[in-house]
Amino acid sequence: MGLLSARDGADFWATDGLLPYGDVRRDGDLAYTLISGTCEMVVILRKGSELFSDALAREGKLCEAVVNGNFYAMDKVYKVWSYTLGSSLDASNVRPEGQIVVAGAVVAGDSRPESFYIAQRNEIGVSGLKPNYVVRKGNPPIDGVTQTAVGGVGPLLVNDLRYGLENRYDIQDRLRELDPNNPAHRTVIEARAARGKPFEGYVDAQGNLYPAYGEPDPRSTAKLTQRSNATLRAFDEARGPRCGKSFIAYHERRHCLLVGAVQDAAATGVELAVIAEKLAAAGFDEGAFMDGSDSAALMVRGTMVVSPGKDKNEQIPVGIGFRLAGVTGDYRHAPSDRAYV
Repeated sequence: MGLLSARDGADFWATDGLLPYGDVRRDGDLAYTLISGTCEMVVILRKGSELFSDALAREGKLCEAVVNGNFYAMDKVYKVWSYTLGSSLDASNVRPEGQIVVAGAVVAGDSRPESFYIAQRNEIGVSGLKPNYVVRKGNPPIDGVTQTAVGGVGPLLVNDLRYGLENRYDIQDRLRELDPNNPAHRTVIEARAARGKPFEGYVDAQGNLYPAYGEPDPRSTAKLTQRSNATLRAFDEARGPRCGKSFIAYHERRHCLLVGAVQDAAATGVELAVIAEKLAAAGFDEGAFMDGSDSAALMVRGTMVVSPGKDKNEQIPVGIGFRLAGVTGDYRHAPSDRAYV
């Protein structure tokens, strides 16, 4: 029973939780693997004019799993050259959109404080060194604990809070959607309009407002069960479920990672919002999605499972990998190298 077809989280772990780490699992068009949370996060940077697949062959073959990294940009002249005339674009002409942190220092990328990052934080507990993985908004912190991080990614789960197309609240069944045909509601909609866009949301019996999109006030935030994200919404609404996508999720209690991808132009595909919902149901605490479309890539133990398109293989500057590390204490490996159940 795969991640998407599982009826609930217990159903997923009763099957996938008994399989060895590192197996490639498939559920419809979704390919993924479960690996130990003892793995360390490594950043793979493409060098010179090598292909992204060559960079993975150079460094990713030692990893349990690798996906493509954050979004990136190119000057127009290089973009035209890459898509029409050229072969592999020199990595120096591709700009990662989000800071790349290795060994606690920024090594590439630019500041994206309104975006999200995924980071490995090395924390010392009573049982020894324990890598923890978090997804948070802003630039990766340089704080002596954050070992490796990639900014400029999108959120699926942040500190147990699921992200999706719109804000949802734990009192959703007691909320009324604001109706522009209702004069009282129309006054609120127009008064709260921002940048020419009408305010969309809900109202409770006491007249308190709950926005459908964007940042709620502190009172509403406390009731969130899902938070909206514009990048995720653009993927799902504009590109559709068949668009390629890759993601990483972390389960703190089971201390394991799930790394997955969907090939671009998949037969059926799956929305990011559905992936976030399924990860949350399975108990994952943190999750992020990477650059998508035909940039989506997944390598598992040296084998390409989801391959990027030809042009993107000549452009992608960053890969995110996970390799077994010398972790001390109780966190070395799960029993029998299998997922915790």
